[in-house]
Amino acid sequence: MNAIPGIVVASFPKAGSTWVRFLIANLFNQVAPEIEAVDFHSIHDIVPEIGRPDARRHFSSMPPVWKTHDPWQRSFDRVVLVLRNPWDTLYSYYHYLTGEHGRTVTLRDVVTDGRHGAAAVVRHAASYLGRCHDLLVIAYEDLHAVPQPEVRRLAEFLGVAATDRQVTEAVNASSFQSMQASECSKGRRYGGGSFRFMRHGAVGEGYAAIALEPGLDRHVRRELARCPALEARYAGFTP
Repeated sequence: MNAIPGIVVASFPKAGSTWVRFLIANLFNQVAPEIEAVDFHSIHDIVPEIGRPDARRHFSSMPPVWKTHDPWQRSFDRVVLVLRNPWDTLYSYYHYLTGEHGRTVTLRDVVTDGRHGAAAVVRHAASYLGRCHDLLVIAYEDLHAVPQPEVRRLAEFLGVAATDRQVTEAVNASSFQSMQASECSKGRRYGGGSFRFMRHGAVGEGYAAIALEPGLDRHVRRELARCPALEARYAGFTP
């Protein structure tokens, strides 16, 4: 398979790739203004998902960026890997499955599932951390705590010359409150109904929920230990 022409934003579902896509799109719109606002419709014309029928229609002067939830592939030359602690990732994914897709599953079902649970979160990250040589790692927790420096790193990796003010404006336009308001007022191109994609955006909510069940927490930590690089980042995580 030929290399993807551009940069790939990769993450496990509900780990923060939508936030990073908005940050990239708003960076583009600050540096080379082209659209009125980035929303859950236009984002698919700026940072489309690999394999979806969306065509990139905006910001042709900027580097092409694509999104995927797939594990690393040889065709992915340059990658922004979005990581989030596995407890929060799985808790958010649980709400997504039950809310968006109407699945009748428990949190335990999701966390322990071999294909979509803690084991899958770790396998996904390991596939990139162990194989991709041109890789920028962006952690959800760092974006939440100190967004400007992380977005500056992102801009430099993309090759986008943004001023400090443009970085700050992109951060503000991609805040949880801004994205939540956009979803509420305009909806989304994909998905819908009563489920809100922008639910809480908190750090530590999933950790608190899973830690209530020591056996479930031990399961997450056993899987985390299978990827030393990921374990080094999150074994000591506390919200």
